[in-house]
Parts: sequence; structure tokens; C-alpha cells
Amino acid sequence: MELDSEDSAEESSEEEEPDWEKERAILMQRYALREHPVVHAAIREIWNVIEGLRRSEEHDGMMSRELFLTLFLKIAKVVLKGDFEEAEHVPWAEEEWTRELQRYATCNGGHEAGHIDFDIFYEGMFELLDFEVSMRGEKDITPERYARFVGNPYNRSGVFDTVFEEQHAPATQKKRKGKEQVTEQDQLKRIFKWRTEEFNYVGVSRWESIDRVAEAALESKLAQLNASAKQVFRQIDTSGDGTLSLSEVTCALSDLGIRDSDIEKIILKLDTNSDGVIDEKEFVNGYRFWAKAVEESKPVNYHKYKGPEGSYRRDHRKH
Repeated sequence: MELDSEDSAEESSEEEEPDWEKERAILMQRYALREHPVVHAAIREIWNVIEGLRRSEEHDGMMSRELFLTLFLKIAKVVLKGDFEEAEHVPWAEEEWTRELQRYATCNGGHEAGHIDFDIFYEGMFELLDFEVSMRGEKDITPERYARFVGNPYNRSGVFDTVFEEQHAPATQKKRKGKEQVTEQDQLKRIFKWRTEEFNYVGVSRWESIDRVAEAALESKLAQLNASAKQVFRQIDTSGDGTLSLSEVTCALSDLGIRDSDIEKIILKLDTNSDGVIDEKEFVNGYRFWAKAVEESKPVNYHKYKGPEGSYRRDHRKH
């Protein structure tokens, strides 16, 4: 009898094992989905869109309770569709906010700040959006499909299109008004508004946002470009008087193989006050024209090759 009972226990254990393995596989798949860079980028885009609202709250770019409730309830209504009930889900959103604060405090040595950062926001948004994926029964959803469900304002899809509306950016408005100077910084600025005013606890309907990660990368790039410009300026300033004469610029560009017609255009771009000399500030501000001209009008670059008929030279000038 004891043997029978042991056998039956072993059989029972064998029967339960596949369920445990299946459960573990689902958890591992969900973890892999949560950590996937494509999914991360999709939810990061939501964080970027509300950057202007986070900045206006003076929480050093973090998220307040009012903004969390606004976003959570707007997205919850999209996710739950007909099952959404305000009386039930507003308290639910409050509970979620309390839970997110506790998470933040746990991750920051018990410090309660009254707001949350991106990492905590990411967890909350992933769980909310993952709930919709589960409701659809999409057990084997790919990261790319998940990201499409979150959507983005560029292709007007997913959650984005039902919560946010993107309007003409400042760079577009400048172009429409005929202003030529549209900087790379201008191109980072975007204008958004809520699709509806329902659950708007922040009291702001329209705002300007900037992708701070992209802005930091741009600032680093511009700093390197400015350093290069100053170095080139010192090399060209053969007289050492702190300004570039037209002859110094012409000689430098001629030595690089730039055509005379292109040299005239570059000088006009650099000498913004038309005083016949180019100071360091003018050169740094217009260095992109210099660098572009040098890149596009490559100097004659002869290389020696050996072929069946002996040596010959090839011109690598860009045309």
C-alpha cells in the first residue's frame, strides 16, 4: 500500500510538472517582452510626449500624481473599452498611484518624494498595457506587435492616436512663416494636446515637449562641432589676429580643392555682417556650411594603381 501511495504521488507530481513549466515559460516570455528594447522605446515615447507637462510641474522632469491619474485613466479607458466604469476605475487609479509611490520609495532607500521617475512609470504602463494584450488572448505577441499596439504619433496608431493629438511643431510653423533659420533644436520640439478633456487632472490641454535624451545627444554633438570649428579657425588664422581675412579663407578652401564659385558662397554664409572679415563667433556659427562644402566638394585625390598595362592615377573628386 505504501508503494502504491508513493507511485501515485510520483504520478501526481509528473502530472503537475507540465503546468509549472508552462507557467514558468509564460513568466519568462513576459519578462523578455518587458525588457525588450523595442517595447522599452515604445513606452519611452509616451514619457517623451508628456515631457512638457512634467517640466511645467517643476518636479525635475518626474511625474506627479495629477499627471499619473490623467494618463492612467485615459489609457485605461482605451484598454478596457466598454468595461471601463469611472466609479470603479478612478479609485483603482488612485491605488495604482500609491503602489507606484511605494515602488519608488523602495528603489530609493525608503525616500518618499511624492512623484515617480521613468523606471517606475515604465513598470506601471507595461502592466496596464499588458493587461489589454492578455485580454486579447495574444499569448505569443512579438515585441514589434506590442510596440504597434502602443503606437506612436508618427503613424497615428495604437494607444497614441486615441490619447494624444500631435499638432504642427515650431519648426514647421517657422517654415510656413518663411523664416529660414530652423535649428536642430527647433526640430526636437513637438506640440501635443489631449484628444479629449475627460480625466484631465493637470488642467493643461496643449503643451510643447522635447525629447530630452535626443536633446542631450544633440548638445554633445554640437559641442564637438564647436570644438572642431575653433580648431579649424585657429589653423586658418595664419596672421594670428583673431579674425579671418577673405584671402585667408580663400587660400584655405583652395588648398582643399574647393571651386572658386563655392568659395564665394561659403564666404557669404560666414561673413554675416558683411564687414569683410570673419570673427571666431561667425565662423563657429556658420561652420556647418564650411564642413558641408568640404564634404561635398572633395579635393582632387589621386591614387596610384597597378593594372595590366602598368601604373595609372584615378581622380576621386566628387561631382
